[in-house]
Parts: sequence; C-alpha cells; structure tokens
Amino acid sequence: QKVGKEFEFILDELNKKGIVFALASGRNHQRIRNVFRNDLDVVYISDNGGHIEYRNKLISKTVMCKDTLVELVDFLKNRSCCRFAISDRDCNYVDNKAAHKMGKYFKFETSLVNDIKSCINLNEITKCSVLVNPCYHKKLLKELQEKFLNLNIVSSSSSSIDITDIQADKVNAVEILREKYNINEDNIMVFGNHIN
Repeated sequence: QKVGKEFEFILDELNKKGIVFALASGRNHQRIRNVFRNDLDVVYISDNGGHIEYRNKLISKTVMCKDTLVELVDFLKNRSCCRFAISDRDCNYVDNKAAHKMGKYFKFETSLVNDIKSCINLNEITKCSVLVNPCYHKKLLKELQEKFLNLNIVSSSSSSIDITDIQADKVNAVEILREKYNINEDNIMVFGNHIN
C-alpha cells in the first residue's frame, strides 16, 4: 500500500533539506519498495535489517547460514502449529499450499515450491517468517530461541515470528548506514510502531 500524499510532501521537504528517510521493515524488499514514489530519496531496510538498499544499490545483505537454515526448515516442518516462508530480496518461498494461500491473503509475493531446500538458492535467504497458532506462539518462540542461538528470533505479533541471522536487525542496519555515510549519531532519529 502506498503512503498518502501528505507523507510524501513531508519526505519531499526533508529531501530538500538533505535529510534522508529510511524505511525499516520486516517485510521483504519488493513489498516495501512500492510504498513510495520512485523519485523520493529513501533508504529501504527490509527483512528486519537483513537487506539494505539506497538509490537502487545494495548497501548490505546479511544472509542466513545455509546449514542453519536447513536445520531450521526441518525443525519447522515437524511442527503442526505453524506455517513458514523463507525470503530473499524479491520473494517468499513456501512448500505448503496453506502457507501459499496465506501469502496471497497477506498480499506478499510467494512462490510455491516442491521442496524449499532444493528448489531455491539457500545462500541468498535473509529471513524466515513463521505464522503460528497464537495458542502455541510463546512455546514455539522459546523453543526456537533455545535451539538456534546463532539466529535473531523475535516475535512480530501474537501469531508471527521473524527469524534472521544474528547480525541482521534494524539497529545494526542503522549502524551500517551511519558508518558507511559517516553520519554523526546526533543526526539520527528513529521511531517505530511495533515491539521489534
């Protein structure tokens, strides 16, 4: 969904003053890329910090370890309380028809594959999104956090869990940008609308 003209006006005014807005989201790049007009000067931080682009150039990408990802996929496949998708820059991949339907419902690009582990390039995956029955959310979150110590595992709602590499988060993304563009910490402001 596009932002309103009022917000685009504010971004135009910020851009005129040399201020760049960074949109940070748990969604994948293609989903957040269409939020603003193409001519606005916006940094896109997607997959909870796993992917950063500015002016159509890749700034940083933090992928999940392939071996850990395979172990995670096997772990989640054995849980009847959840469905999951793994994401690269452009798409979410699922190997379950129910999860594919959920992707259409939540309006994110999904590709239904026969076997996640063999049908896509696992070296490009930046995030795993888990949709879980709210009754099992806390239990599954705890199990994941105890089993996968080298992953960043956060609750993104009462029925969803986001999983990225341990180095991929929104705070690290801001730090990457700060260092790359030599931005003084006093010139950075962050705000958000959710717990992660």
